[in-house]
Amino acid sequence: MITPEPMSRVRIITPQCYSYEMIEALYQLKLLHVFDSKEDGLDIGAPLKHVENLSECLLLIRNLKSALGFTEQIKHSPETLLPSEAIKLKTTLQSIHDQVNDIQHTIQYDEEELKQLEHKAAVYKILKAWGIEPALLAKVKQVSYFIGTLKNPEGIAQKIGEITKRFECKQSIVQGEPFIFLLTKKDNAAKVQQKLEDAGFAPTIINSQLTLEMLEDQIKVTHKSLVHAKQKWYDLKNQYKNFILEQEFRVEEEIKKAELPLQFVTTKKSLIASGFIPKKQLKKVEDALLYATRGSVFVEEQHIEHDEAVPVKLRNNKVVKNFEVLTRLYELPNYLEFDPSILFALTFPIFFGIMLGDMGYGLVTLLLFLFLRKKFSGSGRQLCNVLIYASIVTILFGAVFGEFFGFEHVGEATGEKLCDMGICLHKEIILQHGEKEVLYVFPHLISRMESKVNLGSFQFLSVLFFPIIFGALHLNFGLLLGFFNVLRAHGLKLAILEKLSWITMEAGLVLLILSLINMITLPYLVGAGIFALSVIMIYLGEGVKGIIEIPALLSNMLSYMRLGAVGLASVGLAVVINENLAEPFLHQGGFGIVIAILIMIFGHLINIGLGVLGPFLHGIRLHYVEFFSKFFHGGGVEYKPFGTRGE
Repeated sequence: MITPEPMSRVRIITPQCYSYEMIEALYQLKLLHVFDSKEDGLDIGAPLKHVENLSECLLLIRNLKSALGFTEQIKHSPETLLPSEAIKLKTTLQSIHDQVNDIQHTIQYDEEELKQLEHKAAVYKILKAWGIEPALLAKVKQVSYFIGTLKNPEGIAQKIGEITKRFECKQSIVQGEPFIFLLTKKDNAAKVQQKLEDAGFAPTIINSQLTLEMLEDQIKVTHKSLVHAKQKWYDLKNQYKNFILEQEFRVEEEIKKAELPLQFVTTKKSLIASGFIPKKQLKKVEDALLYATRGSVFVEEQHIEHDEAVPVKLRNNKVVKNFEVLTRLYELPNYLEFDPSILFALTFPIFFGIMLGDMGYGLVTLLLFLFLRKKFSGSGRQLCNVLIYASIVTILFGAVFGEFFGFEHVGEATGEKLCDMGICLHKEIILQHGEKEVLYVFPHLISRMESKVNLGSFQFLSVLFFPIIFGALHLNFGLLLGFFNVLRAHGLKLAILEKLSWITMEAGLVLLILSLINMITLPYLVGAGIFALSVIMIYLGEGVKGIIEIPALLSNMLSYMRLGAVGLASVGLAVVINENLAEPFLHQGGFGIVIAILIMIFGHLINIGLGVLGPFLHGIRLHYVEFFSKFFHGGGVEYKPFGTRGE
C-alpha cells in the first residue's frame, strides 16, 4: 500500500536584507508548503516595501481590463517582475489608462451627441411632414406653441378642449416616444401648459436658425467621429491585451511574494519562515537557498508532532492517479494513512463491471467515455478515465455472463446462420409452453438469471452468494489496513484492540457455527470463547460504540449483495425490452421491424443510463460506507507549495 509522500517540517532563517532573495528562490522551487508561523515573543512579518506599487499596478490593470472589456487570464509569464520594475510598469499602465479614458470619454460624448442630433432630426422631419417651418415659429406673436414629448398622451386633446376651443394639436411617435405639437392663443398658454405638464410634458428646444439639412450634416460628422473613436478603442484593446494579461499575472505573483512575510515571524534582523517540504527535496531546497542568499540562510528540520496537520501529497502512477478523483470526492487521507486510490483502481471497476456486466453495454459506455474524455480536463477527464476502465471490465464480465444487450441466446435460424459463418454457439433444447425450442446460447461461465450455489438444502443465486464472500474478504482487508494505520499512529496495543479484535470475532463466530452444525469436531465452547474474548477486546478498544456496531458487520457484508441485485435489475429490464416489447413487433414483420428496432434503441439507451448511474453510485457507496469505515479517517490537508498557480 502507498502512503502520502514523506514530508519534512522546516524552519528557515535568513537576514531581513535577503528576504526578497529567499522568497524568490522559494517561489521558483515551488516546494515549500507554508503555514502561519507563531513563536512567542516574535512579531508577524511585514510585507515587502514594493507591495504598494504592485497594488497600484494591479488596480490599474483591473480597471483597464474592465474598460477594454475582457476577462481572460493567463497561467504563466515568461519573466519575473523585479521590484525595481514596478514603478516603471506603473507609469506605463497609467499612460495606457489615460489613453483608454480619453477614448472612452470621446465615445460617450459622441454617442450622446449623436442621440440628441438624431432625435432633433426626427422632430424636424415630423414638423416638415406637418408643414411647420421652424424658422417661422420664432416670428409668431399672437399665439403660443408647445413642442415636446408626453408620458401620458391619452385624451390630451379633450383636456385642452376643456380650456379652449381655439387650438391646434398634432400628435405622432418620435423614436418610440409620444410627440405633440400644440398651438393656442397666448391668453390660454399658462392653463394649457399646466395640462401638458400633468401629462408628463418634456419640451423640445427648436432652433429657428437650424435646418434639417444642417442636422443631417452634423449627424454624419458626429457618426464619423464615433466610428473613428471606436476603431481606436478596438486598436488599443488588440494592441495591449496580451501585455495587460501578462502583467496581471506577473503583478499577482509578485504580490504573493511581497505578502508572504505576513505568514512569517521576525526578529530585529531576521526573517523566520516555517513550512513543509517533501523529504526527498530537502537538500535541493537547502542548496537553492544557500545560493540565493550567498550562504546567509539556516534551514532547520523540525520534529513533526503526532496531531499536526501535515500536508498530503499523493504519489500514484499514471493509471491510479485517475482514481484519486474518487478519493477526493470523499476526503484526502491524513498524513499517516494509506492512500485508498489504488484500492479504488483495483475494486471499483470490478464492482461496476459485475453490476453492469453486458458486452454490448460495455462497448457503448466505452465509446461514450472515450468521446467525453476529449471534452474535459482535470477532474472531469480523470472521472472519464475511471469509467473507461470500468467499461472495459464491464465487457469482460459481459463475456463471463454471456450477455450482449440483454441477449443470452439466439434462435435456431440465427444460430445456424452464425455457424455457417464459422461462429458456432452451444446448442440447447428447452421445453417452453409444452413445446421444445432450440436455442443457441452465448458462451458463458455464469448465468446471472439461472446459475445457483447449493448449500445443504438451500439454493442461492450465484450473483447474490459470491458478492457476500467477496464482501467479507473486502471488509477484512479493510480491517487489516486499519490495523496498520492504527499501528503507525498509536501503537500495537490499540491496533489489536481496535481492528484485529473484529477479525478475531469473525473467526470465533465461524468456528462456533461450524461446531454447532457438526462440520468440524472442535467443541463449540472454543468458538464461543474466542467470540467472547473478541467482544471484550472491542469494548477495550472502542468502548460501548464498538459493541453497538457488532451487528453492523454482518449488515455490511450483506450490503455487497447489491453487486448482484443491481445487475439482475439491469438484466430484467433488458429482457423486458427485448422479449416483451420488441419481439412481438419483430414477428409482425414489415414496419413492425422498424418499431422493434426503435424500441430496442431507446429502451437500451435508458437501461444504459441507469446502468451507468446505479453501478457508479453503489460502487462508491460500498467503498465510502462499508469499506472506508474499517480503516479510513481522512481529513488530510492538500499539499499546496508556494509558487503554484491558484493559491
